[in-house]
Amino acid sequence: MLSERDIAVFDEYIDKFMSSDITIVKIKDENYPSNFLRKALQQRIKDRGMTNLIAYTFLSDLFLEKI
Repeated sequence: MLSERDIAVFDEYIDKFMSSDITIVKIKDENYPSNFLRKALQQRIKDRGMTNLIAYTFLSDLFLEKI
């Protein structure tokens, strides 16, 4: 279960990215393991009903991409 603080962090990643003109971004976060962060971002994207955004790992790096 994600804490409200964690959800706020993950939503901030999503909101800042979605409001930018960038179509893909690599995410590095010292506070969360990348696999945990990927799963959390995927869950937040799903919970928010966002169909134009994906979070995935490629060559051990975490990315957010607008589709």
